[in-house]
Amino acid sequence: MKRLFKPPLCLFATIFLAASAAIAQNAWTPSDGIEFDGATQYIQVDTLEGFHGDEFTLEAWIWLENLDGAQVFMNRGAASEDFTFYLYNGRIRMLVQDQSGYSHANAEPPEAGEWFHCAGVFQKDGGKRLYYNGELVATAPGAHRAVSNENPLTIGALLNGFSAERYLKGKMENIRIWDHALSHDEVVTLMKTRPGDENLQQMRENGLVGYWAARTRQGDVVQDLSGNGNHGEWVESAPEHIVVDATPAGGFEGIWYSNQPSGDEYVYKYSGGLGTYCAKHRHQAQYVASQNKTFFVYGGTKGFREDNALLIMAAYYDHARNQFARPVIVQEKGTSDAHHNPVLDIDSEGHLWIFASAHGGKDGFIWRSVDPYSIDRFELIQQKEFTYPQPRYIPGFGFLFLFTKYTGGREMYVNTSPDGIHWGEDKKICGFSGHYQVSEQHGDLRGTAFNWHPPVGGLNARTNLYYMQSADFGDTWTNVEGDVLKTPLDNPENGAMVHNYQAEGKLVYLKDLIYDPDGNPVILYTLSDGYESGPENGDRVLTTAHWTGDEWRFSSVTSTDHNYDMGPLWIEPGGVWKIIAPTEPGPQAYCTGGEIVLWESNDNGVTWRKIRQLTENSPRNHTYVRRVLNAHPDFYAFWADGDALKPSISHLYFCNRDGDKVWMMPPEMTGDFQVAEPAPMGVSGIH
Repeated sequence: MKRLFKPPLCLFATIFLAASAAIAQNAWTPSDGIEFDGATQYIQVDTLEGFHGDEFTLEAWIWLENLDGAQVFMNRGAASEDFTFYLYNGRIRMLVQDQSGYSHANAEPPEAGEWFHCAGVFQKDGGKRLYYNGELVATAPGAHRAVSNENPLTIGALLNGFSAERYLKGKMENIRIWDHALSHDEVVTLMKTRPGDENLQQMRENGLVGYWAARTRQGDVVQDLSGNGNHGEWVESAPEHIVVDATPAGGFEGIWYSNQPSGDEYVYKYSGGLGTYCAKHRHQAQYVASQNKTFFVYGGTKGFREDNALLIMAAYYDHARNQFARPVIVQEKGTSDAHHNPVLDIDSEGHLWIFASAHGGKDGFIWRSVDPYSIDRFELIQQKEFTYPQPRYIPGFGFLFLFTKYTGGREMYVNTSPDGIHWGEDKKICGFSGHYQVSEQHGDLRGTAFNWHPPVGGLNARTNLYYMQSADFGDTWTNVEGDVLKTPLDNPENGAMVHNYQAEGKLVYLKDLIYDPDGNPVILYTLSDGYESGPENGDRVLTTAHWTGDEWRFSSVTSTDHNYDMGPLWIEPGGVWKIIAPTEPGPQAYCTGGEIVLWESNDNGVTWRKIRQLTENSPRNHTYVRRVLNAHPDFYAFWADGDALKPSISHLYFCNRDGDKVWMMPPEMTGDFQVAEPAPMGVSGIH
């Protein structure tokens, strides 16, 4: 619908036939409104025709029974996404997403038990304005980020994926959305105009998107007066979660993926069998002693020649039976991008939680197994914006979730949930042009190691090494020495700096983070002279940074031939440090992955020696070795293979703690369970 532009004062002089009389009286308030019980009731509007999201205004008359907790007036998207107009922690907020995640104008609310007119305005420059009874009470700047998606609008609650929360206890009347930023005079005129004096046709022509009121409610339908057909559904119960029966797969096969064609003999920046990609997805496997099973997830495939081939897969290995359960398909992701690969966590009741990543969008999905320790059925808990997911369930607390949002480059966020269903607001902890991170939990301590993507060169110029930690579940962050950091970090020169590699012209590729027996962090990463594949950039040096309690100690492990030769680090109870990684050249030299090698250190990472080579004469490069949490000695690490130069099949493998046995997961299952057959030392001939 084309919106006519007129100066604000004459605009509303034509909208309302008797506006001057209403303004003169200056005394109209609703006698009643739509009542919400604060527990189960809200209005859902599935589509918002006429809403473009570049600028807009939300306004309504509101009567609050109390000022307790969080109570939503209008919302679109999950918590801290799109927009939320609401009461939160004793203040009313006009919150809208922006390039820094979100920002909001906020102010203390009027007293409970009285009607007040409230308007929140979002401007093209990203600024927000908040009005009570026609008076401007708060403003806030912001880095503009338009709201442009198809999330439903909710009135009286927040639809956080597939659960409703933050219910309104009170009433609302004359609930309206406008497709432009109203001026102060326009807000005042709307507040003072009685419904009987409105000229709806003029309002529609001037950007009215939706208009809902008590007089328009007819049973379970709340009619929209805007003329756009944005009718609402009256809901009196929480939405039902989508439950799916996982689909049995034919066997174990991983996704093949490539990134950034290079136009040379190495074909891509990185590529191959990336079912266990990437280092910033943590973790993908966990052993549960009470079940004597190792549960794991990976990126499966419909076939390397298929479009949109990625499948979100779940499986387990039964150690008592020495058998794999048939893997299952939890979700068809609608892409072939391995950045969408899943991660796994397990709560104290045994429910498996699968976080299927987005890649810069809002198509991240959180799934929970219906039954404990089962891969048969999953319920979809939430869809929201997260990339590079790193959740950890902490008994007695809940989930502490680190992840990335593409708000200003790749920026780092934290969120928490007591149950995985009800989440707080995404809190940015680091954002100065872009970062990759790897994190780990150690008791109550959560640490994260990260790099920096400078403005010139971006992620292909990733450099510097940083570390910070939180002992209060993400509220406060300090450096390794305990100095409190002001978050979000917004400058490359900050107290979390471990080493300035930019000054040395070095790139930093993060691999792992773990803690020694004293609770000191150890970071594993690769140093490189360039992002391109091939020998021209010299050796890629696998390196550790170990905080000794007094200083960071840096040690070189070995050299590899590619930046993305990824393997993890273990520190065992006896003090032995281990790395299992594709550090030997594979059949596709100077490409992602290679042959798998076990390295050990007996002096806290100062010196390393090659213990054994786990694979040799392989037909395809082995890639992305992953550490199993609480690992059983017989299923210590797992990975995939793939041809790095062209699309290919991709098999999955695992090894024991000593690295003297390697198994291939069955590419074809002949039953619901199948015995794992050890491969000979060297997997030559496995196709």
